[in-house]
Amino acid sequence: MGGILDEVLELADRSAKASKIHKEYAIGNRYITYIEFGQYDCLDQFLSWIENRNTVQDYHIGLPYILEGFVKSGRIIDA
Repeated sequence: MGGILDEVLELADRSAKASKIHKEYAIGNRYITYIEFGQYDCLDQFLSWIENRNTVQDYHIGLPYILEGFVKSGRIIDA
């Protein structure tokens, strides 16, 4: 799985260099990428990141991924 995952993460890193806002989006994109690839150990960090940013857009985009990750990782009580 490393090849494709690494490629996606590299794209996020490259986009982060475009501007400050792209750098912020890249952080969220990295979390989403890990979740999409079944790596759920970042769920709590992603949720904290969203809570600290406190924007409606981040909640709307991030929470579905977090909830799905909690369910798929067997942490249904956290969902």
